[in-house]
Amino acid sequence: EGFMSIVANYARLAPTQIPELIAQASADPHSYIPLLPGTEVIDIDQSWGPMAWLASSTKRIEDEHNWRVMSDPDLDEAFIAESNARLDAAPIDRPLIAIEGRSEKRIEALDSGMGSAAMFEPSQVQELSTALLALQDSTLRSALNPQLMDEMQVFPGYWEEETDLLDTYILPNLHKLRDFYAAAARAQQAVVVWYT
Repeated sequence: EGFMSIVANYARLAPTQIPELIAQASADPHSYIPLLPGTEVIDIDQSWGPMAWLASSTKRIEDEHNWRVMSDPDLDEAFIAESNARLDAAPIDRPLIAIEGRSEKRIEALDSGMGSAAMFEPSQVQELSTALLALQDSTLRSALNPQLMDEMQVFPGYWEEETDLLDTYILPNLHKLRDFYAAAARAQQAVVVWYT
């Protein structure tokens, strides 16, 4: 299974520091954002994919839809229409928004080839932090379905063999992200999310 290596990166900074981010857009944000006062940059490696899958029923519906459409070219149109309707009806839940950086507001200047960076205003950061704090580890644990995850090729694969991936990889990164958003919320900061 060839997975593309796509890392999720997050920066928290004051809204007034965003122009600096745009001015330096050609440089690696990990090198200059930490030089700005009160800021922090983290990455959660490639755990964002399985984390979102386990945390969000909407993400699972999306992935299942995409997987079915891609794995069976002969799906009838009625099935696809019904699947699309299910997809449209699924609310984009806050943990998914926080993890994947699903924001309408983009910073076009910051784009390392994986699409422009997403930005959340401080008021949104408060809501997202609250949602992540409310997201129990047990929610992810109960969504864990190694057989289905292997079948649908959820990164990194091998869920049936690697039985401790949740505890050694996903949850530590979730806790890191939760702490990061909480710190941003306390400091009334904006959060920027981009992929490398």
